[in-house]
Amino acid sequence: MPVPRYNHTSIERKWFRRLGPVIKVRDYAGESFSDISQDDPLITENLRWDYGYDCISLYRAFTGHENICEEDGTLEGVLRFLRRLWKLAEIVSPGEDDQGMTEISNLLNSVLFDLDHGRLHQYTVHLMSFVDEAVRQYKDHYPLRTYRILLRLAASVAPCIASELWEITGGEGLVFEEGFPDRSEVIEEFVTVEIPVQINGRVRFRVRVPFGCSEKELIEMIRRELPEANAFDRVVFVPNRIISFVKQV
Repeated sequence: MPVPRYNHTSIERKWFRRLGPVIKVRDYAGESFSDISQDDPLITENLRWDYGYDCISLYRAFTGHENICEEDGTLEGVLRFLRRLWKLAEIVSPGEDDQGMTEISNLLNSVLFDLDHGRLHQYTVHLMSFVDEAVRQYKDHYPLRTYRILLRLAASVAPCIASELWEITGGEGLVFEEGFPDRSEVIEEFVTVEIPVQINGRVRFRVRVPFGCSEKELIEMIRRELPEANAFDRVVFVPNRIISFVKQV
């Protein structure tokens, strides 16, 4: 897919013109992230030129700090992420194949958990790690359906870049109008979660299972690693979160 050269200055100028001097970004529950303002007194002219508003927005989500430090390399790392997200668009191609759906399903499950528990730092870590791995894994083709879900997640912390990429890849309307993705949009068979297995309060190992896996199904899987799974006095099971086996001493 033809993608122009990454230039955050022209991209952000375009989207501030279209969306106004303050870009309000929201998560799936409608809660406000750190809105992006052209009049932010902490964003100097040098920061605007060298990194851009989206980079600083993502930096703030990652660090939890409004003030910006250039010396520790975090801003450079965030900028690399945005460039990789942009680079991934170069190999995006249409089609309804299921390639990448397992990974995006697991990402969606992770970031929804992060937002439910107010872990904005982890939200950004999961996004960055996902894009890093996608760039390493996919060299010739990246599915459009998967990429569009990724852009809707990224729009909460990098609204201008996500908006531009949404438009470049043929998305209709604004990426914000699509709303935050949810699990119902992902093929159920691809959604998995990692469940810690506790024995008397200590995590012994973890298993990856389909989202919504029942206690009975989970115990059957665990028996491969723990044949005595049915012999414990009590089992505490929290769906999609944890299973704990307790044996009275």
